[in-house]
Parts: sequence; structure tokens; C-alpha cells
Amino acid sequence: MAGESILIVDDAPEIRRLLQRFLVREGYTVSLAQDGETALKLLETTPFHVAVVDLVMPGIGGVQVLRQIRERYPLTDVIILTGYGELETAATTLSLGAYYYFQKESFNLNLVPLVIGRMLERQRLARENDQLIGELRQANRELEQGRRRQLRSFAHIGRALEGELGIADMSLVLGQAIASVVDCDATGVLVIAPELTEQPLAALVGQRALGPEASRALVAALVAASGVSLENEPQVVATQMQEGADEPEDQEWVSWETEELIARNVLLGLTLVARRRQEPFSQDDLNVLHILSSQGGIALENTYLFARMRDLATRDSLTGLYNHRHFYELLEAELSRAERQGRSVGVIMLDMDKDPEHSLKAVNDRLGHQAGDALLREIAARLRATVRRADAVARYGGDEFIVLAPESGPVQTSALADRLWRCIREEPFVILGNQVHLTASLGVAASSPGQGYTPDMLVQLADRACYQAKGRGRDQVCVLAQDTLWQPHQEHDAGA
Repeated sequence: MAGESILIVDDAPEIRRLLQRFLVREGYTVSLAQDGETALKLLETTPFHVAVVDLVMPGIGGVQVLRQIRERYPLTDVIILTGYGELETAATTLSLGAYYYFQKESFNLNLVPLVIGRMLERQRLARENDQLIGELRQANRELEQGRRRQLRSFAHIGRALEGELGIADMSLVLGQAIASVVDCDATGVLVIAPELTEQPLAALVGQRALGPEASRALVAALVAASGVSLENEPQVVATQMQEGADEPEDQEWVSWETEELIARNVLLGLTLVARRRQEPFSQDDLNVLHILSSQGGIALENTYLFARMRDLATRDSLTGLYNHRHFYELLEAELSRAERQGRSVGVIMLDMDKDPEHSLKAVNDRLGHQAGDALLREIAARLRATVRRADAVARYGGDEFIVLAPESGPVQTSALADRLWRCIREEPFVILGNQVHLTASLGVAASSPGQGYTPDMLVQLADRACYQAKGRGRDQVCVLAQDTLWQPHQEHDAGA
């Protein structure tokens, strides 16, 4: 979306200019106000889709501006900007009607267009839903009872559009909404878009419990109607509308209709309604199926966009690993859990060695920075493939990486570090047809129950051990636990 009007309200000119440049580049029309009084005057004469408002300003503050917008301009959504120490007040603004807030100290400009885009999409959906509901009420007053059920289903999907459901839950919600208003014995939702799900997903909803043959027939009908050759069988999730202990029904399906799930002209999957009797679906039922499928396509895309926004906030954009900030959040939570359960937590700091001939800098100088970026991605892929499922790998900065090993003491964490050390040095990397031999220095630290370790303490211990490994000749692992340094892998010295 582009051309929508955005109001930026902040007493700091550098913040106003920064946001203005960024949003104008995204195609939005931007107006500026240096205080709350100026903002309210602009709102009297100009409609805005979104207002980005600083929480603390001289004169009329951000909370007062938010209250005025909510009371007088309900079509304008509000994002709050906060400073350090204002999070509690910022959280209060959400209860007053703000849509989102950003903290200035950890400001991520890449999230701004995602959040604003989600807000504008919600506004558009609200307008379309109002129009659809109005048309249904006007055209079908004689079917008041049926229409009430339809409106409840539209509202049901509308609430799901603004929620944080996963793909499977969203598909079941859509199937239940269709089954509640269309005269059918079962519904199905097939999701095939690879950006939404690694494996195709089929969500089945029966008025009564579905037997295995009936379920397989519904999935087969959905796959056939999609016209897409699937490499893997769909994962199936199922539920029923009517509670009870009846035996699952396995009678064959006699008639069915399908509708595509589309968002931005991309096929995401299909919906299906099925009957066990030979009777065509009414045009009214087909219209409702179309409306709910249109909403469902947007709901599925929103679920994907929300997951992408969350990834942008927690992952390094180049390697796909966790970023520095999110690693600390994971480590803090894991240390708290380990302390309660009397367990240890391991941390591994990994720094690629700076050999003049074999290093990231050498690749950048010889092959270019795109090759260096490709090398970083390959290193990240090897680390990710070597750790356990429960471990977390993050890019700490540059060519430094850090690993969180839950429920691991010095011995277990040291063994993991040894595997990581070997996965870097024993097989050359192939970048643009060139073999690149790399080594790394690793530092290991592990917490002890009852010692009150903080994330900073444990990371500093791992960093000290890594520094010691580099000081002893690089290309080796050093372990630090309980402030006692030792080197269990003496054979590493031969490769220094």
C-alpha cells in the first residue's frame, strides 16, 4: 500500500526527520508536528491513517493526544514512541487504544513499515467487512436467522485476522466458520503455499466425527481441485462441530464445491464444502463460501507476515541465526529455569581465526564482500546443523557466533564445542568455486546451580575462555567454569 497519510508527532527534530525520510521512501504522505497542540490542529483539518506519537512532550503529552484521537478521530491508528524507563506507561497506552509502541533506545526502522502495513491492512479489512455486512443485511432481511449466523462467522474470522494463530489453528477456525453457516456435512481447508508451511496442511471439520476413509476422500478431493503436484502428503488436522461419542462416519461424499484461497493474486490453497447427499449447493451457500474464503486468504497471509515481522525482530538478516539481543533474552530465560531446577547452562563463544590467508577478511579482499556474505551464511548453516535441537545459535557480531546449550555442564558443553570446532576446520568451504579453509577459536563456560549467574556473567566467562584460546595459538577450544580455566583438548595445539 502507498500514498496513505502518516502524522509524526515528536519534539525531537532528528526523530521527525528520520521517520519522515524513511516513510516517504516507502511511498507514504507524511506530515510533521513538533508538539501535541500542533498535532491536534492538523487532525482537525486533515484525515490521517496513522499517527506516530512521542509519549513525553512539553505541553500536551502523548497520552492526551492518544485520548483525543480515540475520542474524535477513531479511524486514525496510533503508534507510541517511548524513551528508556517509560515502558510501563507505554504499556498503559495500549489499553487506551494505541496499536503498537516502539522504544527509541532499541529502535528498529525495518519494523516500522511492517507494523504500519499491518495497521493499514486491518483498516482496509474493517471497511470491506462493514461493506459486506451492510450488503448482506440489505439484501437478505427475509433470512434473518441464517444471516445472523453468517455475521457471527464473519466476525469469527475477523477476530482471527487480528490474532496470532498459527497456520493449523487458523485453517481450523476457517473450516469451523464455513461449517457453521453453509449447509454441508464437512468442510476442508488445504494450505499449499511453501512460504506458509513446509509441508502441505489439510484441516478437516465434520459436523460429526470423520472416519479415516471419509478424511482421505476429502483430502484427495482438495488436492485434485488444487491442480498442484504435491511432493509430500498433506499433514491432516481434524475436528468436529457436534460433541458426542458417536462412531466416526465413513460414508462416501456425493457432492462438493471448492473455492480458492488467494492473497495478492497468489494461490495459497483451497476451501471445500462436501455433502453425503445428491443435492446442489445453493447460490447463497456458494456466496458465503466465497466471502469467507476471501477473508481466509487474507488471514493466512497476515499470519505469515506476522511471523516474518517477529523474525525480523529476533534474527540476523544475513545468516538467519538469532541476533545478539534475542540471544540474551533466551539465555536469561534459560538461566532462570535452570536455577529453579538445579541444572547447568552452557555458553560457547566462537570467533573465526584471523589468518592472513584463510579468514573472512581474506575472502572479502580476494573475492569481494558478496563472497564474504556467502561464507558467513555457510558458517551459520554448519553451526546450525551441528548443534542439538534444543540449542540456540546466534550471530554475536562480525564473524563471532555464540551458542546456548541448555541443561549442559562443562563436560557436555565442551563436547559440543569440540564438534563445532571440528565442523569448521575439517572440511573446506566452497565459495564461488574456491575452496576456503578456516579455523576457529572457541571459549566454553557453564553455570553452576545456586551461584546466581546472570547472562552477562556467563557470556563474559565464555568470552574470556575464547580470548585465552586465541592467546594460546588459536584453532582450539578452552573451557572456563566456576572461574577456573583449563584446556581439556590438548590435541588442538597441534593445529594452532
